[in-house]
Amino acid sequence: MKMFLVLIAVLFVAVESSVAVRPPNVLRIAIRQQESSDGKFLKGDKKLKNPAFGPYQVRAKAMIDYNRWKGTNYSAEDCTYNEELSLDVFNTYIDHYATEKRLGHKPTMKEMAGIWNGGPNGWKSADDYWGKVSRYLPREFRNV
Repeated sequence: MKMFLVLIAVLFVAVESSVAVRPPNVLRIAIRQQESSDGKFLKGDKKLKNPAFGPYQVRAKAMIDYNRWKGTNYSAEDCTYNEELSLDVFNTYIDHYATEKRLGHKPTMKEMAGIWNGGPNGWKSADDYWGKVSRYLPREFRNV
């Protein structure tokens, strides 16, 4: 019985270290506020070659990853008026790239925000974006 419990504990630790940390609600709210003024502006960067869409401002590259992982065929533009899809793309993207195994440590909210803004390695240079996002966080979360 002891051996069984030890095995379960080891498996839990192994799985836990490779599983992503779901972005906290306060971070999702802050990013939504930064990206679309809380859903008021659903089409962003219209002048750029690759505009962003929806409350989380999903870009084509993030949607390509999402479609590959989920076996779907959405376009980033499909997020424009689809809150549920936009949020799922955001969560899935963070879940995939913001893992302890990938970063070498438990991801911080700053690193999660950096990944969302700058792609898979955006966590390495998240300072500017974090400055924008963190202003929407309660004070106790700004240095997390």
